[in-house]
Amino acid sequence: MSKLVAGREKDHAFAGALLRAGLVDPAVIAERIEMVDVHPLVRKRLRDWIGLCLPAT
Repeated sequence: MSKLVAGREKDHAFAGALLRAGLVDPAVIAERIEMVDVHPLVRKRLRDWIGLCLPAT
C-alpha cells in the first residue's frame, strides 16, 4: 500500500509486476485501499488504479 500511496511511476510498475506474477491479489489490495488513512483524492486515484487490475464482472 505504501508504494501505491506514494504514486510514483516506479512504484506502480513494481505493484503491477507483483500483480502480474500472482504474488498479490487485486481484490485484497482493493479492500486495503479502504483501510488506508489518506486524502479522498488519493483514495480515488488508488481505486482507479486497482480498478484497472480487477477482472471485469
